[in-house]
Amino acid sequence: MEANFNICKKGTCGIQVTGLERDSDQYLDSEQVSFRNYTFEQTATINVVIAIDSNENEEIQSYSLVPHTDIDIDEITLEMDGLKRIEHIIIPTQQWFEYVRLMDEASFDLYTNGVYFLGNQDKFYKYRLGGIEEVSFDEIFEVNQENTTLIKGSLHTFELCHLEECFFKLCMYLLENMPCSDPCFDDKVKGFNGEILNRDIIWMALNAIKYCIEQ
Repeated sequence: MEANFNICKKGTCGIQVTGLERDSDQYLDSEQVSFRNYTFEQTATINVVIAIDSNENEEIQSYSLVPHTDIDIDEITLEMDGLKRIEHIIIPTQQWFEYVRLMDEASFDLYTNGVYFLGNQDKFYKYRLGGIEEVSFDEIFEVNQENTTLIKGSLHTFELCHLEECFFKLCMYLLENMPCSDPCFDDKVKGFNGEILNRDIIWMALNAIKYCIEQ
């Protein structure tokens, strides 16, 4: 079972990550049985941005926590262009953990690879064999979700906004500074050859990258 979410562009250099599990009735409520064993309000989302380079090496750039109050929406600013993998992780909260522990602690035995939950002050914990220990974000990210309280999903996106912004600034500079109405235009425009070349190279790069993405 994977987390259900989508990604769309937001602002100049950002994305919006929207969890869709609630819309598709994947959480428990008072009237409907679900394959989620907790309610929307008893969970939070961790959205992780992973950069992937040309050699397919991955590096975590950031992660953010989204408490589940009314909606599951996260707006993320991307600091660099390139291929990104967005990991969307559903994790139960301490509220859920304390409730289940009080009502049916034996049910924790179903999670043979760990009962993970989000505690106070945004710290991560694992319950196992009757004990609670704090764990790192790295463990939450790397652990296989099977037989745990975590639910994960991932999508890819390719960001070009910084390169597009660079192209736009070069175009605006040329439009504002090139002597278009000067009778000596041909001579004076030579002083902008470097900027014109940079503009053309960026334009070619943008189109080449977009073509490769669409193939």
